[in-house]
Amino acid sequence: MKKIVLAALITCCILTAAPFARAQDAPPSEESIRELMKLTQVGTMVDSLTQSLDDSTREAVRHAMAGQGLSDKQEKMITQMMSEMVAIMKEEINPEALEPTYIEIYQKTLTQQEVDGMLAFYKTDAGKALVTKMPIIMRQASEIMMQRMQKIFPKLQQAQEEMMRRLKEGQ
Repeated sequence: MKKIVLAALITCCILTAAPFARAQDAPPSEESIRELMKLTQVGTMVDSLTQSLDDSTREAVRHAMAGQGLSDKQEKMITQMMSEMVAIMKEEINPEALEPTYIEIYQKTLTQQEVDGMLAFYKTDAGKALVTKMPIIMRQASEIMMQRMQKIFPKLQQAQEEMMRRLKEGQ
């Protein structure tokens, strides 16, 4: 009899706790994700990313075209092409266009409990400081990556030339 009562009690506890456990694992609501995105200034970060892509693309093209002896007409064409490319990037990579994607990713990846914890953190002074300083951190990290890429570019170019030489020899 004691075993039956104990089994019934355990079953009752499991059945009572199961909805609570599932609620904790529930995907976050769109409303809470939007609040998190607002607190973390996702829109500002996306705009900053777009600007960084614009700057690095223009710099890469300038670097690639340096010393090519382009005419004024050719330089104007390249400038026009770059403006068109930037316009396309800004159209496709903007906070409004990316919001549904972010919501889907957050819902697939995070639980409501995790989002609630993040919301609590980003409302603190430390959380606000992180949001404010993250663009500075990312910009500095990006600059370091660009410097490193400039250092390895000749090696990559050399490897590419070596591969092309070998391919020609193998024909």
